[in-house]
Amino acid sequence: MVDATSQRPGLRSVLGREAVAGAAWFAVIDAAQDDTARGLARSSGLRMQSLYAGELGARLDHVAPHLSTFALEGQFADWLFTRWDGNHGILLQSTAAFDKVRRHLRKFLLVKDEGGKKYRFRFYDPRVLRSFLPSCAPAEAREFFGPVAKYYAAGRSGQSVLTFEWRRERLTMRDHPFSLPAGDGGRGAAAAEETSPSTGDLVVALVDGRNGEPIVGASVQVSGPVTQQGVSGSWGETRFESIAAGQYAVFAIDDQHRCGKGAVTVSAGTSRVRVLCRPAGSPS
Repeated sequence: MVDATSQRPGLRSVLGREAVAGAAWFAVIDAAQDDTARGLARSSGLRMQSLYAGELGARLDHVAPHLSTFALEGQFADWLFTRWDGNHGILLQSTAAFDKVRRHLRKFLLVKDEGGKKYRFRFYDPRVLRSFLPSCAPAEAREFFGPVAKYYAAGRSGQSVLTFEWRRERLTMRDHPFSLPAGDGGRGAAAAEETSPSTGDLVVALVDGRNGEPIVGASVQVSGPVTQQGVSGSWGETRFESIAAGQYAVFAIDDQHRCGKGAVTVSAGTSRVRVLCRPAGSPS
């Protein structure tokens, strides 16, 4: 019997097939996940620039989201495609110029909740994008697309491409499976999203890496089987209750630009992780 998955096209073929004619490719890469992307893109002759601007952009360059021009062939594409299930970033297409696309995306780096509290919005994490867009009201989706013709993100299994388009005042989302290269038997970090339906509680404790003091009022995001955001309270702790068990990446940043990241496995009961935060640009 022939394995149906062996008949699927590869990732590069799927992207080529789904490409919008006449639109340029761009990537948004999370340097907080892997800082090697910046050097790879620039050595490949691609333009790459942080979505943060000015002094803040310089201080957060090593952990910031970066917009890059993109090509489906080349060293940078090879790097991203071998990490497709690792939530390193997303792709998009637009007929607009680089600077216009960057200005548009920068509008979504900070969002407000119903109480007016500002959060850093990591829309460039595939786990966030694939949860956010289907939940958008039409006006929100229209604004988020702007000059973007199409967004591309890793599917939940890590073995598919999710495409998002805003056409005729309607969001269209499609899931396109692809085959892994021979010898790649693992699905990577994103496979954890489908492993277990159990839940647990998670406590994230933020500590100033210079003096050991708790950090209160920082924006905290955990990304894994689900993505949630919160604000560190007394003793620098943020509690996430009854979230799906699995592996989570943790990212935190406060208004003094102290930032930190970590990883934790959530299981039944209460799991804890301590995250050291330091001013952006300081030695880790």
